[in-house]
Amino acid sequence: MNICKIVDGDYPWEVRVEKICNSLVGYGHKVFLVCRNVKRQPLYEYDGGIHIFRLPHLPHAVGRLNYYATFPAFFSPLWITRINEVVRANSIDCIMVRDLPLALTGVAIGKLHDIPVVVDMAECYPEMLKTWWEFGENRFTDNFVRNPRMARIVEKVATDKADHIIVVVEESRDRFIRLGIPREKISIVGNTPPMSEFHPRTPTFPGSTRLKRDTLIMLYVGLISMARGLDFVIRTLPLFPEKGIDVTLVIVGRGEAEERLKALAAELDVADRVFFEGYIDRQAVPEYIASSDICIIPHLECSHTAHTIPNKLFDCMAMSKPVIVSDVKPMRRIVTQTGCGVVYRSSDTQSLCAAVETLRDKRVRTSMGKKGEQAVRERYNWGVDSRELLRVFQRFQQDVRSSVRGLAR
Repeated sequence: MNICKIVDGDYPWEVRVEKICNSLVGYGHKVFLVCRNVKRQPLYEYDGGIHIFRLPHLPHAVGRLNYYATFPAFFSPLWITRINEVVRANSIDCIMVRDLPLALTGVAIGKLHDIPVVVDMAECYPEMLKTWWEFGENRFTDNFVRNPRMARIVEKVATDKADHIIVVVEESRDRFIRLGIPREKISIVGNTPPMSEFHPRTPTFPGSTRLKRDTLIMLYVGLISMARGLDFVIRTLPLFPEKGIDVTLVIVGRGEAEERLKALAAELDVADRVFFEGYIDRQAVPEYIASSDICIIPHLECSHTAHTIPNKLFDCMAMSKPVIVSDVKPMRRIVTQTGCGVVYRSSDTQSLCAAVETLRDKRVRTSMGKKGEQAVRERYNWGVDSRELLRVFQRFQQDVRSSVRGLAR
């Protein structure tokens, strides 16, 4: 099949898009990817079997205007024209749209050309926007372009009209069923790691981990946002000395809450136990995981986290590291079922302290880490999820072949 993959950001790089495209190419499909072009890259590029078609870009002299001109609005003439060009010129058999912003665009073009449309709802987009507003991480312009109420309307229309929906976790599937989408129209393709990238390895102690290698290193990797619960982790640090536990918190990533968290660490006099590594290349992430003792995912419970799953959970499990997670439903379910770590009550510093105390014992950490690794090898890996992805497109491939035979007759 010739598949048009629509991505609302620049490419490369986005890990899920990369995995999906590479898997489709590996299964014998041809992938024609349409993406944004904020970085002003070549309009066409062939990379690893993927035909990349980027939006036209404005000259450097206009500065940020290029960002706004290429914004992924479903009514954007620039996006509509570029996608339609690619579909027409490459005999596209199926359209696959990543996330909500361009879902209506993809559905409309699919209807125009009478080809099926698959929407990959990797994020619960309306609830993610709602969380931004609740934690004050929205901007004035978001009233118009990232409004949760408008996003729910767009989601309802797009998912009703799409031929198939892909989600990353059972809780997201159940949410769509409650919204009236038939179960058979939904497939779960998790955001799991390829075992070739994440596997147990010898610690190299990069960055701040080298300075604190004799302490209990607790690692967080991801966006630095107040919704991620890192402030509660920092508020827990003063409790550990009285327990006789020497804990270091290493934070890898960037985000708007970084300065607020640094100020909080200074206020609580724990700045010497909190290290902000900043943004690192994704190739270095496994080195940080390997050099930690515990990986923590402290996301606050909200309507967004209740319907998604962070891929870092599986990355840490694959590397045989025990995890501490808040009791957000999808993470709680997986960690409890696999026995790969400890769950604590969201926003409860005493509960988090008890979780860390449980994992101070190296034998416990080793046992839980091995259970996580086993769970990834058996179920939570991209080899398993890519086969589910293949089944989605096999269904449409059969329909295409039937149509071709009908035309031949």
